[in-house]
Amino acid sequence: MADLPFKPVEKVIDIVLEASIRQIDYIVNYKDHEEELKELIKTLESNKKTVDEQVQVAKDNAEEITPVAQDWLKRVERKMEESKEFHDDKMLESKTSCFSGGCSFLWNRRQLGRKAKKILAPTIKQLNQETPDILANISHPPAVTFADSNPLDGDYLEFESRKGIIEKILEQLKDSTVRMVGLHGPSGVGKTSLVKQIAKQAGDSKLFDKVVMAIVTKDPDLLKVQQDIADGLRLTFGNEGENGRATLLRKRLKQENTLVILDDLWDELDFNKIGILFDDDDAVSSHVTSNERNDSGSKKEGEEKMAIENSPSTTRRGCKILVTSRYKEVLRGKINVKEKLIFSVPELDVKDTLTLFKKVVGMSNEIPKFKPETLKNYCAGLPMAVIIVGRSLMHKSESEWEGELERLKNQQGSNEVQKYMENHVKMGYDHLESEELKSIFLVCAQMYHQSLIVELVKYCYGLGILNDVHTLRGARQSISQSIQMLKDSGLLDSTSNDHFSMHDIVRDAALSIACKNQNVFTLRNKTLDVWPHKEQLERYSAIYLHKCHIVDGLPERVNCPHQSLSSPL
Repeated sequence: MADLPFKPVEKVIDIVLEASIRQIDYIVNYKDHEEELKELIKTLESNKKTVDEQVQVAKDNAEEITPVAQDWLKRVERKMEESKEFHDDKMLESKTSCFSGGCSFLWNRRQLGRKAKKILAPTIKQLNQETPDILANISHPPAVTFADSNPLDGDYLEFESRKGIIEKILEQLKDSTVRMVGLHGPSGVGKTSLVKQIAKQAGDSKLFDKVVMAIVTKDPDLLKVQQDIADGLRLTFGNEGENGRATLLRKRLKQENTLVILDDLWDELDFNKIGILFDDDDAVSSHVTSNERNDSGSKKEGEEKMAIENSPSTTRRGCKILVTSRYKEVLRGKINVKEKLIFSVPELDVKDTLTLFKKVVGMSNEIPKFKPETLKNYCAGLPMAVIIVGRSLMHKSESEWEGELERLKNQQGSNEVQKYMENHVKMGYDHLESEELKSIFLVCAQMYHQSLIVELVKYCYGLGILNDVHTLRGARQSISQSIQMLKDSGLLDSTSNDHFSMHDIVRDAALSIACKNQNVFTLRNKTLDVWPHKEQLERYSAIYLHKCHIVDGLPERVNCPHQSLSSPL
């Protein structure tokens, strides 16, 4: 009991003694603390160099650096800046040497020793320990937006005649009871550009968490459709087959509010097989029957809509579908889109036709010498037709425009757009600068939609189309230049460095040219009941069959002495 009053005093003495020893340690063992810190800094510099190299590799691969890696690099920069004075040995020696004069060296040793041991060393040691985790999580693939994977062709031109339809479709997509909306119109009317703009506005307004798009085409490749949707969702497939992929897509699509755009539908499509499933938990069933399309059910639909919107359990997770097709009957009869949710892409009016034409040819606001109605009637209000005409005339004078359009006006009736377009593609084809470029263009027409440029290189090199080219490297360079020239002529599209595409209007015209001018036997998406007669086959320079059903199989023997290419793509 007698010792109790001394307990607090002893504790204070211990604290003071411990602090004094620590201060003395900073002074006496200053050199050891300095050397230990320098070793830690050396290790940190090496670790930073390794991380910097990996960061550069990630950036070169267009990957995004993780926030944790960025934060680590910032903290390293700060500590490297704070430890700068420990890199200057002469300065340290002048400050801490006992021969520097006076007793200031003791204070300097204390300050530097304390900074080295207490302030810098622990944090730098921690940064070094974090390095393996940083290297393991340095980057991730970039977040691919809809605009990245589905870029608009140049600056989107907003047509006054189409503002209304965009607003109507967006309004329907906002409706919680609407699950599927359809859009139809002929080839070249601009369905794809329109849905891309709708997708952009839906994404900008946060109407959907994700917007993804897949091109279906006449003969759908379901694996590719699944892959396109997965890419937009940043979902990675493993070795799953079609059914396994569908299961993963169903699970993924339930996690967020997603708009799925299926472009260029030609026939019935099994959404469930792809992985787009309308569960019983969803607000609206995917199986829309003719009775449900009947207007007499509108009252019931209104009640259901109100009940869903007022239900606290309803979420915005799941997906809605926007489908495009050339034919209304595909939307209505094949995939059961409700009549009131099917929209037609209107043709361009005279004003919008002229606006687009001026943009293509680089014309300012002056009044054209030709009648805009002539251009509109000739192109039938199809943007693709306007673009083809504009690109074919852009290097000619305005006086030539007037004469050319008048000639076209008097040539045929305005309803035969396909023949008109064939004439204009033929015009662009005739103006290509060499026979080599013409041959490359016709080979492009015989390939897939979104074909690989490397495949085009193989075909053209193997067929001997490329003049004075003797290596694959030279072939790649020649094809790259040719693709650019075809793009400049409006005959080819290219949205990446790896692929090229050709609009259906241009492709059909090109195959017609190949058939007439080069004796090419062409057939696309049809049934081949009977092979051409022996004498006809002998005249063909190439045979092009694209996704055709051959009833009797291939002939046992084909004698085609002029044939250079047989293309059953």
